[in-house]
Amino acid sequence: MKKTKKICALLLSSLIVSALSVSTVSAEALKEPEIKDLLDNGTDIWQVIDRITGEQGTISCDITVKPGTDLPKLKETHRIDFTSVKDVYNVVAPPEDFKAYSELECFESMSYHFYSSSVDTSSQPQLGSPQYYRNKLDKGLYNDKMYIMIIPEESADINDILVPGSARFYPKNSGYDIRKAIFINPTEEEVYKYLDIIEEHPDLIEYYIISFNEYRGLVPDGARVDIKGDLDGNKTIDTTDLTLLSLALIGDNTLSDAQLITADVDGDGAVTLADLARLQQYLSKKIDAL
Repeated sequence: MKKTKKICALLLSSLIVSALSVSTVSAEALKEPEIKDLLDNGTDIWQVIDRITGEQGTISCDITVKPGTDLPKLKETHRIDFTSVKDVYNVVAPPEDFKAYSELECFESMSYHFYSSSVDTSSQPQLGSPQYYRNKLDKGLYNDKMYIMIIPEESADINDILVPGSARFYPKNSGYDIRKAIFINPTEEEVYKYLDIIEEHPDLIEYYIISFNEYRGLVPDGARVDIKGDLDGNKTIDTTDLTLLSLALIGDNTLSDAQLITADVDGDGAVTLADLARLQQYLSKKIDAL
């Protein structure tokens, strides 16, 4: 009897090992097109994640949170990014770690994010293209907290990019140089105008991001910035601006982040005597524009 039990135990053990081996082979063979087919055919995303757990280092999923809430990073090794859709975050993490995100109070839903070119997305506009964002706007996704970040080409004139009257914002804690990156909190009409500029003048723009989420690391300037040389923000370039710049250059006045940008009238990324000279030329009508 004991011998029979031992044989049965060995057979059962062998069957379990075989089953695990089959599962491993299946999981290793599960590529993005196969994952998409499973999800398109109604397979629950958690079943898919269970199947690839342990066989893929990390995966990418889009997590939707409840309105007005944030998605915390549960592990330092995870990557969390804003997406172009309000309240949706892209998370890159090991498959087994997503269960913990689903248990958060802020969690609402989750979808698999496909990167591979082997997944047919030809019917959709390219991710991040102007048309992609127009489609989002046409679906009513505009909100007054969204932002645009543009890094102009070095040779570009910032006034050729800015829509007059755009509300500028400035990074509080950001890896971007505020003298190079333009942060804008646009109206809905302005978003469409910026998309037209991005599409029609790619030579002016090195890089851009349009996000339907609030950029919490930005501080509003409080003024509508659209005139180069207008240091006091009154929409007019006059001797007051010249005085402010002169005092800053001799060390008797400190310019704000917003003023540092408007004071850089020659667009070389620094506020120098050359900017003062150009401003003087403009005010004395020796040149027609800054």
